[in-house]
Amino acid sequence: MKKINHYLLLTFACLGIIPAPVVAQTSILTSFQAEINSNLSETDFIDQTKLENPQIAANPSSVPFPSFDSEFLDDQLEKYLKFTAISGPPDILIVGSSRGVQGIDPAVLQQAIAARGNSNLKIFNFGINGATAQVVEVLLRQILTPEQLPRMIIWADGVRAFNSGRIDRTYNAIIASEGYQSLTTGNRPTPTKPANTPPTSRPSKPSRPSTPSRPSTPSRPNSPPPSRPTTIPPGGLNSDPINFLPQIPVSWAESTGQITQLSSDAAKTSQKIAQTQANPTNNPALNGFNAISTRFNPNTYYQRFPRVAGQYDGDYANFSLQGEQTIALQSIVAFTKSRRIPLLVVNLPLTRDYLDPVRLRHERQFVQFMWRTAGSAGFMFRDLSSRWLTEYNYFADPSHLNRFGAQAVSQQLAQDRTIPWPATRR
Repeated sequence: MKKINHYLLLTFACLGIIPAPVVAQTSILTSFQAEINSNLSETDFIDQTKLENPQIAANPSSVPFPSFDSEFLDDQLEKYLKFTAISGPPDILIVGSSRGVQGIDPAVLQQAIAARGNSNLKIFNFGINGATAQVVEVLLRQILTPEQLPRMIIWADGVRAFNSGRIDRTYNAIIASEGYQSLTTGNRPTPTKPANTPPTSRPSKPSRPSTPSRPSTPSRPNSPPPSRPTTIPPGGLNSDPINFLPQIPVSWAESTGQITQLSSDAAKTSQKIAQTQANPTNNPALNGFNAISTRFNPNTYYQRFPRVAGQYDGDYANFSLQGEQTIALQSIVAFTKSRRIPLLVVNLPLTRDYLDPVRLRHERQFVQFMWRTAGSAGFMFRDLSSRWLTEYNYFADPSHLNRFGAQAVSQQLAQDRTIPWPATRR
């Protein structure tokens, strides 16, 4: 049917009934609509890492920067540079570990805050698997440039990110990486736009520079198949392999109805593209959020995974809230104050199944420590750790939220009238 509609448009253009430029524009937008519909699923909040809006892909950011030896950090950085290249720095930046990247949905938070009157805020989730306070400090103070910083920061995580007694493997890997060494020379990742990019091409992901011990990652071309030409073939309409004119008699009323429908669909597609370009928060491929649909069921979960008691959990080893992670927290607080960036630390929900006596004791120590530190240092703290202890449908595993829990947390925060959300830009 799409091919028939396309040929009808070409026919009317040839007869002079409608201008050829209208045909071309409608055809292009119709192809955009088809691609968007083929990628979108039933909900806007399911993880779709391969979703690429055609218009966004036309103006991408490339990251010709050495790796930080963290594939998750490298990928999140690439998304962030694309995000900022499209719309500038976000109004709200979410940071944290895997608990954070799965724990707050930027699109849901944006919509919930909009219901309060602060419409169209731009929000990005820069959670990094394994991130600690030291990793967050490197991200905010060394990786991001002053121009890439947000207007507000939500640090969504929990006690494990602040335990100075355990070995910080993620941080140690990052500071030993080629990417970090490049930072120490004053070089920071910045977005660049490739020159002469065709308006409908999908450029390949750039490869990272190679090192003697680390081979370069090959480029992954993503160019779509060539679209059907929107101009009349040199031999006329009948030179097309499909000789449609004798086979599809159409009345004027039917044809105008089809054109009207195509124009309506094209207008809706154009509006969707414009909204995504203006605010990539609503694009799951660019907002950084890791949406997980798995629901935690204790009856089946431990048939596949071992149950680890808190006393044997390496994340709680040599538990201490005084040391390198606390120093990093203090550094971040001082940095955000100097930049006048409000900082909100959110202790994310956990399950009752996870909080055995050892973990529960450390959790209580952490909550008391954070309330005390927030009061003296001047940042905001919200404790949601016991908010949904037995709401297992909100969790992907005992300590990580799924997308349903992330929606609940996002809505809970948006309803908090004591949080000074950024005002809508005029």
